[in-house]
Amino acid sequence: MASVADVADALARFGDRYVERLFTRHEVESCRGTPEVTATGLAARFAAKEATVKALGWEDAPLDWRSIEVRRGASGACSLVLTGEAAALAARRGIDELAVSLTHEGGVAAAVVVGLTERHQPRACVCRCSCGGHTATRRARLGGRRGRRADGGRAGAMKEIGEQVKSVDTSRAERRRG
Repeated sequence: MASVADVADALARFGDRYVERLFTRHEVESCRGTPEVTATGLAARFAAKEATVKALGWEDAPLDWRSIEVRRGASGACSLVLTGEAAALAARRGIDELAVSLTHEGGVAAAVVVGLTERHQPRACVCRCSCGGHTATRRARLGGRRGRRADGGRAGAMKEIGEQVKSVDTSRAERRRG
């Protein structure tokens, strides 16, 4: 998490020195706009950099913040690109990919970063269909529950998860109406 006001103050106080020390050219270009828009965008990117450092388990000497870059794609979705020492650390840790989510609200910017390894890549679906991940969505709604039966079968568990998802969807629809 990062305070947008703190980033705005640093921009006003240190200007280019602050920006060049922490952010890549792409990150700065992605955040161009009014001073508020710039501070908000850079605060979100700083939060992502901090979250990345934590996801990588960085414990050594100070890291070059520019070795962690938040790239904004044409669709507006962000991704992380690691270079230099950050990329080397990810490789040592066996992290093949990083997923990032940025947000900002009420003067605070936040980011979540998840490191993925080839060995621990989530499957799209526990029922092994080629659906593209409906069960992953169900699992997220149910707090990560895999839903296997004691005998290792999946049919009863999938039925149970389906009933719970229907219950969640019904509750959500009732809240919208009420």
